[in-house]
Amino acid sequence: MARDDAALKDWCRSRIHDRYREAYRLTLEVGLQAQEKEDLNTLAQTMDSLDSAIEVLERARRELVAV
Repeated sequence: MARDDAALKDWCRSRIHDRYREAYRLTLEVGLQAQEKEDLNTLAQTMDSLDSAIEVLERARRELVAV
């Protein structure tokens, strides 16, 4: 059972890193393309998405600390 828990933790850690890299890559790609095209709407949407993600993660961190 402990082996299963360790494997699950490793898998989750790997997925978190993968998703982080993908979010970072997409943010840069979309942000830079929007800047090039002077697409202020897409820039604003990108910033709103990042702000929302940060809020969710900060809330989760506060909940974890409170436990």
